[in-house]
Amino acid sequence: MPEQKSFGMTISQLLDKTTVVIAGNGIDQLSVGDRVSVLAIGPKVHGLTVPLIVPKAELEVDAVTKYYVIARSPQYETLVDTGIGAALAGMTKQKVLRRDQLRIDEKELIGNPALASITVGDPVVPTGELSEFVDYLAAKQPT
Repeated sequence: MPEQKSFGMTISQLLDKTTVVIAGNGIDQLSVGDRVSVLAIGPKVHGLTVPLIVPKAELEVDAVTKYYVIARSPQYETLVDTGIGAALAGMTKQKVLRRDQLRIDEKELIGNPALASITVGDPVVPTGELSEFVDYLAAKQPT
């Protein structure tokens, strides 16, 4: 049987709107530049014994110490209209990333826990390990 991972990292402090402190078991496995996901744990999925778990945010590790990790939201390029002065110089746009909205029946919405604010105590896992975290929580559930 494979070794069970320990998921003990949580948001410990919020430094500003882009920077958090992460503490707990597992920080010793992180390096500068690693990505971690802040998770939202919602209600149990209908018909299952496991809760709905969705990523709230992806953060990039900026500093690692023996006791805690500093992580920030990743930087990205955007595309915006420039001001009139820049337009006169021939620069009219800068990059922006967008997403198309899904067509949905709003009566079907149960609420997305990922839209909740990031708070102290939110669980954190290395990006890409959401499935293993769900397995970990399922193993902790009483049968």
